[in-house]
Amino acid sequence: MYDNDEAIFLYGIFKNYKNSFIIFTDKVEADMLWYGTPLPPERIHDLLPTYPSHFMLREKRASFFATQKGNMSYLSTFDFAIGTRIHGIICSILSGIPAMLISTSLRTFEIAQYHNIPVVLRSELSAETSLETLYYKACYGMKNFHDTYDEKLDEYIFFLRENELPISQRLLCSK
Repeated sequence: MYDNDEAIFLYGIFKNYKNSFIIFTDKVEADMLWYGTPLPPERIHDLLPTYPSHFMLREKRASFFATQKGNMSYLSTFDFAIGTRIHGIICSILSGIPAMLISTSLRTFEIAQYHNIPVVLRSELSAETSLETLYYKACYGMKNFHDTYDEKLDEYIFFLRENELPISQRLLCSK
């Protein structure tokens, strides 16, 4: 669900940046994209690609990936990612591109801050917020994320060991 200010902000990006692109994350969005199935009425917003005739969909500037590998492979071709879903931002970072989380809740904001993921509160954005500003903030913030990655991973492994939780070999191999 998007509020009107958020919709205006995103619409400005879609209109002003011809290379902007949407990656949908919900099955109902995939059904709309692939089959033209309407979204539930409460999820439709006139400014956003929430209906099949929206210009972003007509211009084929939207996609949905059924696999994480496909999503990350595609993301790696981008210069920058912004979004309101922390898992999408994490995928972007793991794909090697700078990313900025637009947090719509304090819980998500705190998770991002703890892990040094570049984040801005939704309430801090306005129609005057430029994509360039978010990009430069993300690039600057990515240094802190990378500088503290090993420390955060060690904290996580310590937590798992202290609580006698299983630890994946892949996690240990990433060290």
